[in-house]
Amino acid sequence: MTSQTTGFHIPIYDKYFLPPRKENITADSLSRIASIEMPNPINYDEIAKSQELDLELQNLISNPHGLQLKKIVMPNFNILLRFIYRNSLYPKGIPPADFLSIA
Repeated sequence: MTSQTTGFHIPIYDKYFLPPRKENITADSLSRIASIEMPNPINYDEIAKSQELDLELQNLISNPHGLQLKKIVMPNFNILLRFIYRNSLYPKGIPPADFLSIA
């Protein structure tokens, strides 16, 4: 798109101007999907078994002064998994926001 005035030939580009696909090879190639991948489903049975056999996790559970772990039943499964209790991550006396800014 050009503007022609006597004695001037100034190209004027709209801010939303995109070159045709033939000229914009990079954007054209990046906009195409090569393949669609489905994520693997989470194997809760395998996670529960590995938690039962993990000696380091068993030591954490037996230590009353360490991290607090809670057993949670996964919905639609009869499996108990252990998760870190959120309030046990932060030292007492330091608000979570201040602790995260220090870390």
